[in-house]
Formats: sequence, structure tokens, C-alpha cells
Amino acid sequence: MKRKAKIITLAMVILIAIVALGSAGYVRYQANRTPVTSQRQTVQHHSKKVSIIGKWEGTKKYPDAQAVKIKLTLNRDNTYQLVEENTVSQCWTRTYTGTYKRSGKTITCIPNRVVVATYSSKTALKAHQVSATDTVDKAQFYKQFGNQQHSKITVHQTWMKIDHDHEQIHLTKL
Repeated sequence: MKRKAKIITLAMVILIAIVALGSAGYVRYQANRTPVTSQRQTVQHHSKKVSIIGKWEGTKKYPDAQAVKIKLTLNRDNTYQLVEENTVSQCWTRTYTGTYKRSGKTITCIPNRVVVATYSSKTALKAHQVSATDTVDKAQFYKQFGNQQHSKITVHQTWMKIDHDHEQIHLTKL
């Protein structure tokens, strides 16, 4: 008799559990099928946009530990400074200063002055031991640099891409 009572009690507990789980699943199923008529559901996406004003940097790497590194500073008064450090076949830097114009997602940097410094090696470049330096007049830009006088920058959500001196480099904010 006691054994029969235990079996009946166990069967009742299992039956109650099955009914409870089944009704919970039915309620969830009905909730998914019920159209929202009285409430308005909106989803807000917050995206972080970075100000272009400030310091940016990017590097394009080549084989044999060679690279082109760009350091760009954009100021509020629409002036800029771009330092291009090149260790591909020769070691040199060019420092461009001038003004920039923004139109939508595009920035055009127009140099007024370019200072070129050459170095004997990568070690000399890191130690800032300049072999020779030259300032290029604005009238000589085309002769010295061809069509790559202006830098074109495309602004993205949190980064920028610069097209400068036949290089396309991804810039991140410092």
C-alpha cells in the first residue's frame, strides 16, 4: 500500500510539472504571435562619432621592416600639420603645413609649406640626426611632388583614410 501511494504521488508531481511547463510554453508562444497595437516599439542605436579635430596617426607597412607613417594634426582654425615619415628604400620625412577644407565626409589638405629632411639610416631617423634639410617653395610643389600636392581624407565613423603621395593609409585618433 505504501509503495502504491508513493507511485501515485510521484505520478501526480510529474503530471503537474508537465502541465506547468506546457502552459508556460503556450503563453510564450501566444506572446510571440500577439501583434503590438497599443505600444510603439523603437530601437535607438547610439553610435560614437569622433571629432576630426586633434591628432591622428597611421602606418602602411612594407616588407623588410619598411614603412610609411603619417602623423596628422587638424586644428579648429582649419590649419593642419602632416608629417610623412618614409623608410621605404630611403629614410626621409616631409612636414606639410597649410589649410584644409571639409566638404561632407571629404577633407582636402592644401599645403603652404613643405620641409623635407633626409636621414642616413633608420637609426639616424629615430635619433633625429638629420643629414640634410630643405624647404620647398609653394611655386616648386608641382615640380617636386607632381600631382600629389593635396592630401584627400575620407572621414569614417571613428577613423579616417588618407590618400597622400600615392599611399592610402588608415588613420586612428590618438
